[in-house]
Amino acid sequence: MDEIYTNIMVFSNSKGKFHKSCYKKHRLPNCYVCKEKIPSNAQGIEYNEHPFWLEKYCPSHDTDGTAKCCSCERLKPIETKYVMLGDGRWLCLECLESTIMDTDECQVLHIEIREFFEGLNMKIENEFPLLLVEKEALNRTKEYETIDNHHEVVIRGSCLSEERIISIVSRAPKMGPNGIFIDMGTESQMLVRQCEVTAVLVMYGLPRLLTGSILAHEMMHAWLRLNGYNDLKTELEDGLCQVIAHMWLESQTCNADASSHKPTKATNQPWESNFEKKLVELFKMQIEDDYSPHGDGFRKVNEMVSNSSIQETLKSVRNSKSVIDDAYRINTCTRRTFTRKMFYLRFSNSAKSFNFVITQQVRFFSRDPFPNKLQHYLYRATLIDSIRLSLRSTTTSATTLASLLNHRLVDSFVVKNALRSSPSIASAWSIFKTTLRLKNPNFTYESETLHAFATVLAKFHCSSELSSLIGVINAGKFGNVRFSFMNLMNLYATAGDFDSVLKTWDEYRCSGDEKKGCTESYNIVMQVYMSLGKDSEAVQTFDLMVNEGGIPNSRTFTIMIEHLVSLGNLDAAMKVFETLPLMRITRTLKHYSVLVGAFVDAQRFGEVKVLLAEMKADGKFPSRRMLEPLKRMREAGFEQETEEFLSEMLPDERIKDISMYSMDNPSDSEEEGDEHNDDVNEGQVKLKPWLDPKALANSLKKWSSDAVTALEEANFVWTNLLVCKMLRNFRSPETAWSFFCWVATQPGFTHDAYTIERMMAMLARNGQVELVDKLISKVRIEGINLPFSTIRLIIDLYGISKKPDAAIKVFHEDRTLCGSISHFNLMLLYSSLLRTLTKCKKNAEALENLEEMISSSVFPDIQTFSGLMYHFALQGDIQTVQRLFSTVRQIGLEPDPYMLKLLVQAYCRCERSVLAFRVYQDMKDLNLMPDKETKELLVRSLWREEKRKEAAVVENSDEEANGGNSVLRLVLKGHVWTISSTDISRVYSLYRDCVLKTPS
Repeated sequence: MDEIYTNIMVFSNSKGKFHKSCYKKHRLPNCYVCKEKIPSNAQGIEYNEHPFWLEKYCPSHDTDGTAKCCSCERLKPIETKYVMLGDGRWLCLECLESTIMDTDECQVLHIEIREFFEGLNMKIENEFPLLLVEKEALNRTKEYETIDNHHEVVIRGSCLSEERIISIVSRAPKMGPNGIFIDMGTESQMLVRQCEVTAVLVMYGLPRLLTGSILAHEMMHAWLRLNGYNDLKTELEDGLCQVIAHMWLESQTCNADASSHKPTKATNQPWESNFEKKLVELFKMQIEDDYSPHGDGFRKVNEMVSNSSIQETLKSVRNSKSVIDDAYRINTCTRRTFTRKMFYLRFSNSAKSFNFVITQQVRFFSRDPFPNKLQHYLYRATLIDSIRLSLRSTTTSATTLASLLNHRLVDSFVVKNALRSSPSIASAWSIFKTTLRLKNPNFTYESETLHAFATVLAKFHCSSELSSLIGVINAGKFGNVRFSFMNLMNLYATAGDFDSVLKTWDEYRCSGDEKKGCTESYNIVMQVYMSLGKDSEAVQTFDLMVNEGGIPNSRTFTIMIEHLVSLGNLDAAMKVFETLPLMRITRTLKHYSVLVGAFVDAQRFGEVKVLLAEMKADGKFPSRRMLEPLKRMREAGFEQETEEFLSEMLPDERIKDISMYSMDNPSDSEEEGDEHNDDVNEGQVKLKPWLDPKALANSLKKWSSDAVTALEEANFVWTNLLVCKMLRNFRSPETAWSFFCWVATQPGFTHDAYTIERMMAMLARNGQVELVDKLISKVRIEGINLPFSTIRLIIDLYGISKKPDAAIKVFHEDRTLCGSISHFNLMLLYSSLLRTLTKCKKNAEALENLEEMISSSVFPDIQTFSGLMYHFALQGDIQTVQRLFSTVRQIGLEPDPYMLKLLVQAYCRCERSVLAFRVYQDMKDLNLMPDKETKELLVRSLWREEKRKEAAVVENSDEEANGGNSVLRLVLKGHVWTISSTDISRVYSLYRDCVLKTPS
């Protein structure tokens, strides 16, 4: 924060002189605080002015005890009411309106910040508590931040990694006499280490926007720790965290009309004014103008992110393993256009000599001779193709390979992709040994390249060589490179070393990295047991996943379907597949491929036709695995049903084979290669050009005329599949839109429903409503039928970008673009709309659309009701929760265990523990015992409300009785709106019964 500006005025101006009395009356400013004329002194008129609010006041008010708001920093004007928190902090009434006072109230914001990270492709998988605490609890931590223009050291947030007992704010204080909050509820909580982060602490009593920016900052600390960024310099780590906080505030600026607000007590409606928009700008300015280490780190990291993206910046930071200046240099030296900026920064901000600066500049030109990143990508692709051809040719020698690998442009990217393209284990060993022997100064083995080599060893089932490589890595041969437990489990599983998989899993579960293990670890173990023929162990692993809090994902059900198909239970596999939409699980190409292949083998072509129709509705490209089954289906007489899919799967004849060419003169190589192809002998290698859509998209981050020219000269063959992959990998919606429009003009290419869906998804995620509407209008004019999944995806993504009105418009006006919608799909579409509206805090609209849904005889499923109840419970609207629960009964739905748990939680948070106890008794009567977390919450609430008898009943109940493990855990927020206890129990029972009844 800049220091307060001091201004000195004189008793004259350009129009002449004043009498002192006239000057004081007409020209002296009034004090914002005391409303009097600011007095003069020997130097003239001296006053202080806040750099943001621009309010002038007497300097004496800084030291005379005048109250100052701890959030917006404004001094308390005379005859204006401020309120005091229990720790002596003051709040103005405007900031008080959106203040978050206790831990439960902050959970909605916690979920929103997690969704913000997910929108940045930085999803935080681990669960850890967010706790609001008093100032005293934070004073024991090390996370300092400046909160006003005096740079007073005040602690506002902390990311903890150690176990400890801490006092949290469990109940919001009440307003007492003289504007002082009293009677705040606190309780002690033991923080248990379940991952690298035990908890995030935030100071209570701050407005939502300030709490959110602090939380975003601390969540970034958590993300860095959970993703292995453990040795960063303090300035760099704080800079990254401040950039994320700033980005979150920016998102609130873009979505000001849809941002969440605390309802006022007077109207119970969302409180909206321009004041919160001003708060956003204030908090952004605090970050930007801070001259503490936080601010220095922010400015440097923000420059890096501005020149690339947050993902590229993090990648550069991980690779540099050094101080912020090294990461800054790595990021900014990727393009020739940044040379002058780099020169200026090094010369003006460093004490190093001018000769050092010139040396660095010359080194930059020698390493990056390309005018843009696209041409760098193309040159590296040429080099990779040369290595691929060398590995496959019988006429090239080891000298040729060594020459290619010693090229000055060989780096980790080239070696990694060359290893992945190895046709045999011998060729992979050749690359590995040659690079070690040559010791190319531009290349060192890092985590990605070593993992690529290990993957090749695993793919060719070289278990002993893989174990040797892992041993060498663990011994420190390659510096600090280490493989994670998940890396090792995947590698051993691919290699077929199942004993090592199970051994590593046991080590993983005992390591403390996760509470029990992530979902993918259970998936791998399920697949291992399936491969070993240990059917009951595979079923038990799925059961273990659910009961230990794992959230089954698409791959979990891929393994389940494969297992059922391998045992010949095709009908059971199909039932599992049909249940996936109910659980909001995305049906993947692997699901379709496994089932299509199985039903074609069984000559049950009716089911295949149904699967193909649903695959088209889901907007899925057919995979290569389907090619042979669909050919057999066509041979069986189903030409019309398979023609469209087969035409998209056959190789594109426009893509020519590559041939060997010189790296020294690549510009002439393509034409010479085409001429030479006419005379090639039969033994020459034929190979399609190497292409990485992700790397190609990253090279086009800065869309410019030079990049477009280079792209056109590259003569890529643009297929719909390639364009879809490109659009998926763009990080900037502006760049993606520029590419989308450009590629539409390329010869031989026409956008279809798949590419349009990809573009719409990115635009909707980033809140580009006008461009989405433009595309929808084009689709309507062209008569293109969009997949149902496209409309639903747009509505879901408008929830992330906080565009509720746009979601409502798409639902009501544009859903006809996907043709006739089944009753079930319409229910899913309504559910997506309701979820989006609650994310955007449009409570009235959500309830209105729920009524419309029910009146149309489209009844919500139990997950939709659970999501709505959870949302309103977190907001303290217990009446709406009760009304929703009554509606469940009225439409004939039976509340599932998870919904009942949510109801217990809702009553406890609203201090209605007696009602929560009644629900608890109902659960016991239904042979459903809540899990440990629910019981503990209920007991605490009952004790707090002095219901000792009821608390003793709950404490003394047997938590393991009556199948308590069948109830989903409350800590797993991902189950809200998605999986119901009924659905997961039905799938589990089907899987268990079919597998265990099938003879081995």
